[in-house]
Amino acid sequence: MKFSIIVPVYNEKATAPVLLDKVLGVALPAGLEKEVIIVEGNSSDGTKDVVKSYEGKPGVAVVYEDAPRGKGA
Repeated sequence: MKFSIIVPVYNEKATAPVLLDKVLGVALPAGLEKEVIIVEGNSSDGTKDVVKSYEGKPGVAVVYEDAPRGKGA
C-alpha cells in the first residue's frame, strides 16, 4: 500500500528544505510505502534550486509547473 504526500511549493526557499526533510524523515508503519510528490510552482526566489536537490531521492517525485497555478491546482 502506498501513502502519497503532495507538497506544493512556491517562493519558499527558506522553509521548503525544513518541511521536506521533516516529511521525508517520518517513519510509516510496516507495509506502507511513502511517496512524496513535490510540485514546484515556477518560483522566482531560488526555491526551484532547493527542490532540484531532492530529485532522485528514494520515494520522491518532482513536478515542475511552467507558471504558478496556486496550491489548489
